[in-house]
Amino acid sequence: MSEWNAVVPLIVSGASDAHEVTHAELCAMVRGMEETVENTKRRLKQVDKILERQRVVVNDVRISTSRFEDMFTKTNSDLQYIQQQLEYVVVSLEKERGIVADHTEQLRLFAMESNRRDGRSADVLDDGTSLLFWLATWLYRPLVHFAKGCYTLFSPLINTLQSLSLFNTDVLMRRSEIGVRLRHVETNEDLLKRLQKGSLDPTSLPKKK
Repeated sequence: MSEWNAVVPLIVSGASDAHEVTHAELCAMVRGMEETVENTKRRLKQVDKILERQRVVVNDVRISTSRFEDMFTKTNSDLQYIQQQLEYVVVSLEKERGIVADHTEQLRLFAMESNRRDGRSADVLDDGTSLLFWLATWLYRPLVHFAKGCYTLFSPLINTLQSLSLFNTDVLMRRSEIGVRLRHVETNEDLLKRLQKGSLDPTSLPKKK
């Protein structure tokens, strides 16, 4: 601040008559400018920190995206290789047995060729039963998972229906007990009415032991 105090008299001496500025006012203006510069520096530092954080996040996203891109590229290359192998097998089999237009027949021939290349017997898949067995083996796991999911989804409803079923022994026992109670109440009411009317013979009632 001493440097500014040394410069201020020179500025005051060179000031014009129309705009005379006192030493104190000029020092206040300079202090305000210094504070503004300091605040600007702090804000710039904060902006730099925010930009650095954003750079780190962007780099992480790029790394993750590059992994996904590599995986997708590998998957696409594998699919292209499988498609090429399938086309090669179909073309080679068409050369041997003629053009095959049915997709099911193409799949059957492809399965036969795959088993033949794996060292398995190709005669097993010649009939329709073997094709059905192959399809059932291929669909076994998805069907099992689907059945488990359906059972998990509908198990509360099944349990509720079982608890309310007429064939449930607990429900039958409760209903029989309620029926006995109702019949006992109705019998007591009938006896009371008959006794009031005078048509009841007390000696005919069974005695309690």
